[in-house]
Amino acid sequence: MGKIKMFLKIEGKMPTTILLILSSWSIAILGLAGGLAWSLSSPIRGISLLLGSVAAAAALRMLGNIGEIMHKASYDLKQMSYDLKQMSCDLKQMSCDLKQLSRDTQQIGCDTKDINQCLSDIRKFFESIERHLDLKK
Repeated sequence: MGKIKMFLKIEGKMPTTILLILSSWSIAILGLAGGLAWSLSSPIRGISLLLGSVAAAAALRMLGNIGEIMHKASYDLKQMSYDLKQMSCDLKQMSCDLKQLSRDTQQIGCDTKDINQCLSDIRKFFESIERHLDLKK
C-alpha cells in the first residue's frame, strides 16, 4: 500500500484530493481502454474518447491541486493570524513594561534629588559644626 501511495503521490494529502486523484486515474485508465477498443472500429471516436478522458483526468487533478493549495493557504493564514495576535499581545506587554520602566526611572530621579538635598543638608550641618568649633578656639 505504501508503494501505491508513493506512486500516486497521495501521501499526506486531504481526503478530497485523494478522491480526485484516484478518480482522475480511473478516468484516464478507462478512457485509454475505451479509446483503444473504439479505435479498432472507429479511430476518430477512439482518439476523441482518449483525449476527452485525458482532459477530464487533468481537470480533476487540477481541482485536487487547487483544493490542496487552498487548504494549505487557509492553514497558513490561520497560523499567521495566531502569530500576529501573539505578537500584538507581546507588544502590549512590552509597552506596559516600558511605561513602568519610565515611571521607575522618574521615581529614581526624584529619589536622587532627595538624596542630593539630604547630602547638602548634612554638608551644611558639618560646616556649621566646623565653624562652631573654630569659634571656640
